[in-house]
Amino acid sequence: MQTSPAEQALISQLISAEAVVFPVQQAVITPKITAPIRQFFVVRGSRVRQGQFCSPFWENKDLAAAAEQSKGEFAQAEAGYATTVGAGPSRAGSEAELDTAASKEAFDAQQKLYESRKQLFQQGALPRRDLDSAQVALAQARSQYQQAQKQLDDLKIWARSKL
Repeated sequence: MQTSPAEQALISQLISAEAVVFPVQQAVITPKITAPIRQFFVVRGSRVRQGQFCSPFWENKDLAAAAEQSKGEFAQAEAGYATTVGAGPSRAGSEAELDTAASKEAFDAQQKLYESRKQLFQQGALPRRDLDSAQVALAQARSQYQQAQKQLDDLKIWARSKL
């Protein structure tokens, strides 16, 4: 193999060949929320600058419906809390046991769902967003189970202290 020093000169020979060209920089854009988009300001494959809006107008009907659902769930939880606090010790204890059992079953079901989605994600059959939402749901189910278990334990301690 021979080498020679680089020198500046006119191009003396042109060569044409087939080639695959790759971009210097490429980015995958994934939103923090999922909702339909009304309008795009850029065409696929066009050059964009950092900070440039690509699609700022999100449909918020899904988000508004989710917020209303959350308000309803909160009101239901408040009503359940008021019922539990207003109930007698034996009734509150049996309700706490039922709540603990139900939340344990929900937690176990969510754990199985998360594990199956994790496997699908590892196989490339599921987007990361779905795995993340299953993980969030699992954390919520775990938290609800732990809260129900703590409430049951507190009621048992309170009942023993009244004997």
